[in-house]
Amino acid sequence: MKPYSCWLLAVLATQAACTTESAAQAIAEPSVSAAKSRSELVDGPSFRLNGQPHQPTTTAELVRQLGQPDSIARGVVECGGELKTATSSAGDFWYYRDAQYEVSGQQAIISRFDVTTGRFRAQAGRLQINQHTTVYHVRRLFPVAVREAEASGRPVEAISLHWGYKGQQVEGLLNLEFAAGRLVRVELWYPC
Repeated sequence: MKPYSCWLLAVLATQAACTTESAAQAIAEPSVSAAKSRSELVDGPSFRLNGQPHQPTTTAELVRQLGQPDSIARGVVECGGELKTATSSAGDFWYYRDAQYEVSGQQAIISRFDVTTGRFRAQAGRLQINQHTTVYHVRRLFPVAVREAEASGRPVEAISLHWGYKGQQVEGLLNLEFAAGRLVRVELWYPC
C-alpha cells in the first residue's frame, strides 16, 4: 500500500491496513506521485480561450457574436455548473455547431468546444490546445494524467486534468477528448 493511501485512510479515521507509524510517515513525507500531481494542475486564472481569459459573458453578447443557438436544453444544469450560485435556478445549455455554453440568467460561459474546425484554441499553462494537439503533447506536460488514462490498456480516449488555483487543487476538470490520438473536444467540467 502506498504511504499516501495510508495517509488518506488515517485522515478518514479508518484503521484498515494502516499502522500509526505509516500514517505519521505519510503525513510527514507525502509521496512523490502526490507531489507530481500538484505540479500537473491547470491554473484556472491563466487558462486562455482564443487568447482571452476564460470568463463569463452576457447572453446578449453571445447572441451578438454567434447568433441564436442551434438548440437549447432548458433547466439541465441543476448542479455542477460554473455559473451556479446559491440563489440561481437550474441553468441551460445553449448549443452551437461546435460549442456548448452554460447559461444562467443573463450570463453565459463556454463549457465544451470542438477543436477540429480550428475555430477554438486554448492554452493551459504551457499546453497548447488546438486541432494539432496529440496525446504525446499532453504526456510531455502531464505524464501522471496520461498514465492514468492509459491504465485501461486501450487507446486513450480522454485525459482529465485537474484545475488548480495558486498551486492548490480545486474542484473541476479540464477533460480532453481524443480520437485516434488527436484532440477533438474539450470540456470544462465541474462536479455537483
